[in-house]
Amino acid sequence: MKAAAYLFDLDGTLVDTEALWSYAIVEMVNSRGGSTTAEEILPSVIGRCWIDIDRELHRRFPEIGESSLEEDAAQLQANFKRCVAAGGKPEIIQGTVEFFRLSFKRHRLDWALNAARILMDKGYKCFINPVNCNVYTDEQYLEVLRKVNDLHPYGFSIVDTFGVMRKP
Repeated sequence: MKAAAYLFDLDGTLVDTEALWSYAIVEMVNSRGGSTTAEEILPSVIGRCWIDIDRELHRRFPEIGESSLEEDAAQLQANFKRCVAAGGKPEIIQGTVEFFRLSFKRHRLDWALNAARILMDKGYKCFINPVNCNVYTDEQYLEVLRKVNDLHPYGFSIVDTFGVMRKP
């Protein structure tokens, strides 16, 4: 099969999370005795790999102390999650995404349909993709289909994500 396109999803290609990472870095630096702002950190984050960012942080802010790349990454991931939980939202870069496929397990149906509605209201095409379908009862699957039909997404997909669907 010849590919029509290749996608390299680097930070800032589809979703701009670099500003949120900057806030996470500020929280780490400032909690360890340094002092910086997101505006100061952002240029050091854009387009750079984590290893280079971490090295630069330790060079620019020796007061943050010695720590491994893994320790810093763990703290930054926790800080990033706090930023998102506090209302920080990565921004979708306009023109890079045409559709979303929302894959979800049965207990996340309402969340997925709500997310699809939000995305569709913003003009994106959405595919609804329930996974782990082998554990749905017939009635549960019909409920999914009724709710999806009410939403009118661009498409509905059935994918054997876990490789467990079998012919009866």
